[in-house]
Amino acid sequence: MMFTRIGLALIAICGAISGCADSISIQSRSFKAQSFENVKTVAVIDFAGDFGGQAVADILTMELMKAGYKVVERDNLRRIIDEQKMGAEESGQLDLTEQERLELIGRNITADLIITGNLVRLTPVRYERESDKSVKFPPATCEITARAADSVTGRVVWTCIVNVTARARNGTYVWPLDWITEACAELVESLKNPQYQDKSESYSGSKIETMRKARASHI
Repeated sequence: MMFTRIGLALIAICGAISGCADSISIQSRSFKAQSFENVKTVAVIDFAGDFGGQAVADILTMELMKAGYKVVERDNLRRIIDEQKMGAEESGQLDLTEQERLELIGRNITADLIITGNLVRLTPVRYERESDKSVKFPPATCEITARAADSVTGRVVWTCIVNVTARARNGTYVWPLDWITEACAELVESLKNPQYQDKSESYSGSKIETMRKARASHI
């Protein structure tokens, strides 16, 4: 009887402070210089960063496609960028501004926006697999800055910075790579949702799923 009472007390405490539940914290700031309602096709350039920039671009591409955007094939985009670099070296024009560089890329692709950015921080983490349906890992953080340029003018028309920290207590709602996926999904909502507002929120347990469904309904 005493064990049962202690067990119930521990469950109550865990439920009250969400210490025994998966958790996700999201902070974001963004700015749009125009409406993107007519944007259909985007190009994603590999993000800068010591490591993981290409992975972030790949996951962002996936989230953009899930939101209904057409995305320029990445290999073709890399080929265009490489050709542009070679042309700049041959002509001696190595001091192009970023706007001029993006404008040149825009001339060679069919896209409304060109998205690029920086992987500011990524916390690598080892996770423990307790079973096929259960994982645990300590807090893992992903911080990304992104910007979109008009493909015709090369002018930056959207910027966003997002920081996500995720912890898996039991793996019910949070799995490996979710701290990166959630950051990319937040970037897409900022881009596509006309009513997007900056965030500084924390979610735990079932509230994570509620947040994801609400975000999906916006995009």
